Amino acid sequence: MVLVRGWFNLKNGQQLASQDLVWAATIHHTRNYRGTDQEVKAGTARAGDQRSGLQTHIHIIVSARDREQKITLNPDGRRNRFDLTQWQRQAGKQFETQFGYTAQEHEKLKDKQRDPRHDQARAFRIGERVEKLNRLVPKEQQLDPQRVQQIAGERTYDKTFYRLLNRVEERAQKGQPIDNAYQLLATGREQGQEHQRQGQQQSARAVLQAVQSAQQLSRTASGGHEQTEQLGEKKGPRSHELDIEM
Repeated sequence: MVLVRGWFNLKNGQQLASQDLVWAATIHHTRNYRGTDQEVKAGTARAGDQRSGLQTHIHIIVSARDREQKITLNPDGRRNRFDLTQWQRQAGKQFETQFGYTAQEHEKLKDKQRDPRHDQARAFRIGERVEKLNRLVPKEQQLDPQRVQQIAGERTYDKTFYRLLNRVEERAQKGQPIDNAYQLLATGREQGQEHQRQGQQQSARAVLQAVQSAQQLSRTASGGHEQTEQLGEKKGPRSHELDIEM
């Protein structure tokens, strides 16, 4: 299978392709009805029943970090970093070329046009939400409605912005406000996530070093005859599995 390359765009102009990522794909041959499907609502099918006809499809799972575990890949970030709609459109074109298939009109991805005439109403509703949110957090963590509206406009009021705004509201309702909500809304990342990741990696390395030191001591004490296995090794028929070093 050939993947569309170069859809994670970095600030330095570099593009990450499939060989730069940790990913896997799985093929499914069936689909089940969900409770939200029209057939279920109409009573012609039950939730959980298998759909009839050809239902073969593929799921592609991509790790949240690149192969070297240095770059965060966040589909919820800015669109110029990863544009899901553009990826879907190009993947569809590549499928047609690769398999000699001509997509029917109802199978093609339709562009959802945003009506700018509604932007004023969107901004007003966002202002109401920010005002309500500010009642739940300390003064130093309250948000400026104008700045939030500016971020929403820069993101063209996409679904990701509203999903991130929901996260800010949920955290405020739980009494756990986000330290830098502006950064989350603009980039999809919370302040301090990078430091937290680095701390987790350092802890993992320390544990690995401790295990390896204990193994070395065990070999020394037994005169070098005891066989030990390095943490993370894959032996025998599992040797093809991928190891990711922290």
